[in-house]
Amino acid sequence: MTIITIKRANVLYFLEVFRTLVIRAIADFNKSRSYYKTVQEMYKLPPSLLKDVGLSRSNIRSKVYENTYGGRQEQP
Repeated sequence: MTIITIKRANVLYFLEVFRTLVIRAIADFNKSRSYYKTVQEMYKLPPSLLKDVGLSRSNIRSKVYENTYGGRQEQP
């Protein structure tokens, strides 16, 4: 009886870990997609509008990264 309970607990633990990994992967994918869509939209804006909001083309990616992921982008 104990062996069955332990095996069932291991399976349930594995399923919970797998579920968590899938949820994180989906969230990461959605953040990534949001980042790239936002960058594309920002590059379509005219320079005058970017200047009005305090941005330039050179810092679009870093500002969108900070907004999407909540931190600064590491430079290689």
